[in-house]
Amino acid sequence: MRMGRGANIIGVTTLASIGTGIVAAVVLMLWSAPSGQIVLILTNGGALVNFLLAALMASLPVSVPAGLGGGILAANVAKKDTRPSSVYEWGAWGCVRGFALGSFVSFGYFIVLNGWHEIVLPMVGVGGVVGAVTGLLVGMRVSRMLEGKSANHVSV
Repeated sequence: MRMGRGANIIGVTTLASIGTGIVAAVVLMLWSAPSGQIVLILTNGGALVNFLLAALMASLPVSVPAGLGGGILAANVAKKDTRPSSVYEWGAWGCVRGFALGSFVSFGYFIVLNGWHEIVLPMVGVGGVVGAVTGLLVGMRVSRMLEGKSANHVSV
């Protein structure tokens, strides 16, 4: 069974969001960890597994809804946009909208989780950067999918 382009875009966006979210969580967790703990994490198999599971669990509540929402948005735009667009246009489109969506979802998540707290604004920035990278990757992928084909063939 072949997946339609719209479903493909949603799947790619969700996976890209999860992947970039995990990378961001790993970077943030390592940045804030004392050097002794970093050495322990990197040299102990059990600690590394626990660390990666913690990064996964920290990322999923934000990256999955943002990825699904961004994928639906990208699939709908790909369906409606009939003019030829370059990889740069799609990449820029994805980057800007990904930044906005990542910031918005992060803001909502951290406000609900913590109320107004000092962590909210930095996490909005992180969500925005993760969203921008995800949007850039998805925009480039959509451009390649639509290259030489009519955008009207994208089904959502």
